Formats: sequence, C-alpha cells, structure tokens
Amino acid sequence: MAVGPSTQFAATGFKSFETRKYNVFFSGNLHLGRANLYRALTGAHLVPFALLHRGKKLLGTSFDATFSNSVIRFSTGFHNGISPDEYAVVMQDSKICLCLAGVENAETMRHFEAAQLGNIVVTTPLPDVPVHKDAPFVILPSWRELHKTIKHLLAEPTRMLDLHYQTLHWWQTQGSSEAVAAAIYQEIHE
Repeated sequence: MAVGPSTQFAATGFKSFETRKYNVFFSGNLHLGRANLYRALTGAHLVPFALLHRGKKLLGTSFDATFSNSVIRFSTGFHNGISPDEYAVVMQDSKICLCLAGVENAETMRHFEAAQLGNIVVTTPLPDVPVHKDAPFVILPSWRELHKTIKHLLAEPTRMLDLHYQTLHWWQTQGSSEAVAAAIYQEIHE
C-alpha cells in the first residue's frame, strides 16, 4: 500500500513547470536514512553518522548554493525546519525534489507530495510494490551520483519537462489516493 502525502501537506495552487523559481528542493530532518545525501553534499563520505550528526554545526545545514536557484536544508527534527505552509509553497515552485528515505522506510510522504505537483522525483531505489511500477522517478544507485545527475537534468530542459508530465500522469493514474483506492478495489474484486 502507498504511503501517500502528509495530512499536513496542503498545496494551494499549481505553477506551470517553466515558471517555477527553484531548480532543486529538499527540506527535512537529518537522520540515518538521509546521512548519505548529507555526506554527498558535504564531502564527508567516510564520517560515521554519529559524528556527522554532531558536526552539522561545523559542516552546515543549508546547501542552497549547491545548485543554482535551489533550497536544500536539513533541520533538527520532524517539522522543525521550514513551516508546513512554506514547505508546500516552495515545493509548488520547484522543478526537482530530492526524496530521501524516511526513518523506517525508503518510501516517504515526500515522494507523493512531489509527484502530486509534477516535481521531478530524484530518489534512491524504492520497494518493489505495484504503486511504484512505471513511476517516472530518477533513481540513483547512490547519493554520490547526485551532482552529476542534477547537472545533466538541468542541461536538458526538454527532458525535464517530459519527466514533469510523466510524473503528473503517474500521480493521476497510480499515486493519488483515488488511483490507489481504485487499485485496491480492483484487487479485492478479482
């Protein structure tokens, strides 16, 4: 069964992809499931998580300048970063969303929130479940591939627009609560 968007996620509008202000977006807590992205952003690849977490004051929590016109920030806890309203506004105005693992699962609410808005979802491998079948997500074998992948995406605006439309289609036909409910209904009646 799909995780789905957070009940606190309230997208208030939809911006056309071409007019979106931010290239890459992530805002969330730094925990073990997100350590490899943090390592990729800081270059601290061999640092154990406990030291990495304690050293974030030195290494930083904002990586907005990593890619042009981007918002990439780590917080100290769930909903301790930007407010849920600002989170939704920035996501609506973003082209690419980095969707990291949650505390317990590779799949998170962010995958569905981003897809609902047609963000290009960049993530690591997800569980082999029906809802992810044919998802047009950009799957990285490792967060170490992030810089190269984002550089290639930003250099290909036509591919990005195509991924945007594929993601919206996937959301409408497979990821939305209506699509998941229809799939469950069909499975029960088969």
